[in-house]
Amino acid sequence: MARGVGSFRLKNDGCRYPAPCLLKCVVLAMGCFVLVFAQIVRGEPNIASEVAVEGQVKGELPQDQAEKKKPFPIGMDLNAFFAGPGLGAPIEVAPDLNGLPSDTGLNFWNFISVKYRMTEKIALDVQFQNQVVVTNAWEYRHQGQLFGISGELLSGENWELTGALNTVIPVPGLLGQINQDRGLALNPGAFAFFRYKPADSRWSVFTLLTPRFFFYTDREALSEQDKISERGLDAKPEYQIQINPTINYLFTEKVGGRFGVTIDYSKMVGWSSMRRNYMPIELGVTYDFTSDIQLYTYVWFSSPLDDGLREEQDAGNVPWWRSTSINLWLLAALF
Repeated sequence: MARGVGSFRLKNDGCRYPAPCLLKCVVLAMGCFVLVFAQIVRGEPNIASEVAVEGQVKGELPQDQAEKKKPFPIGMDLNAFFAGPGLGAPIEVAPDLNGLPSDTGLNFWNFISVKYRMTEKIALDVQFQNQVVVTNAWEYRHQGQLFGISGELLSGENWELTGALNTVIPVPGLLGQINQDRGLALNPGAFAFFRYKPADSRWSVFTLLTPRFFFYTDREALSEQDKISERGLDAKPEYQIQINPTINYLFTEKVGGRFGVTIDYSKMVGWSSMRRNYMPIELGVTYDFTSDIQLYTYVWFSSPLDDGLREEQDAGNVPWWRSTSINLWLLAALF
């Protein structure tokens, strides 16, 4: 067997007497022990790899460990949001927070992120956005790409902040239907998740963070959805700070409950200043198929706290409970 540089083998140097040879062995063994102990005290990693091993070069990791240290650099995540039926619109149309139709039919918003890992924690990220209308006239809408970085942004004991920092780029084929209709140029912001779970607790906090700024080439241009909702420029964002904190409780290993609210402070193009936007409440059930695939089904509705906003948008005669709808959120790390 061929031996590497770091292979360990005692060499017969011609010593004729067993006692000196034995002494050399003892001294050599003590020296190895001292070196290994010094590494332990200093906290240096991969101690085993530093010790000479038959058939392996010093400092190398075994092949199976090396593969674990270097994961496949390409990854893909999916966030799919389903806007389901509600009380304020026909069964085949999802209501908005005014209780009026939000689009032409029930639909999925899909965010598919393709990543190339640059470091252990950060990756280049392209997020593909599309919308699929599944009732009335079936329709697929390309809603553009966001380019940026993603990964673990911050972390500490029992908490972490992960997600993406990204923006669109002003290329017509990459903007997507809504962005192109509105004349969007750039929209730098974040799509991030904050998680806090105390050790050995069934309780946890999960928050979706989506702050974003919008720059347009035409501030008066409207999308099809803006026209359907009858909100016009009041639905076209200029900047927004949106936070969706939820409290979670784990009933079993896979099933949990979630209660939360969306806090949204925005400046719409049609508004003179920044103000609080709708503050919907949600209540639902989470289910973990695996550690990489989670499903969240929930009821989403406005509240009497938003009555003033509905009146401002000429929807004050629509009671708040008509904004109630059934929704779904699927999170999956595909690979």
